[in-house]
Amino acid sequence: MIDEYARNGSLLELYGKLLTDKQREIMELYYLENWSLAEIAEYFRISRQGVYDILQRAVRQLNFYEGKLGLLKKEEQRQQTLNTIIQDIRKTFNSKEYLKLQPFLEQIKNLFE
Repeated sequence: MIDEYARNGSLLELYGKLLTDKQREIMELYYLENWSLAEIAEYFRISRQGVYDILQRAVRQLNFYEGKLGLLKKEEQRQQTLNTIIQDIRKTFNSKEYLKLQPFLEQIKNLFE
C-alpha cells in the first residue's frame, strides 16, 4: 500500500483530466512538482487556506472517481500479481536459468505498464 501523498499523486495521474483546470494545476504543483502551499498561493495570488481548500476538494473528487471506477486499485492488483509471478519464477529457477529469463520478464513487466 502506498502512502497518502503518493496515492493522491497517482489518483491525479489517473483522473486529473476530470478536475477543473485550476484544481488540476494546483494539484500538479503540489503533488507532482512539490511546491509548498505558500508558493502555490503566491503564484495564484490566493491565500494558503484557499490553496488548501482547493486541494481538499480535488482530493475528495479524485477519491470519489476511484470509488466508482477503481482504476488505482486495479493497477495495484496488477502490480502485485506481477511481483508474485516474478518471485515464483525466481524461486523455481536457479540463478543461471533466471538470468536467461530476464529478457522475457522485462517484456512481461512492459505489458503491465
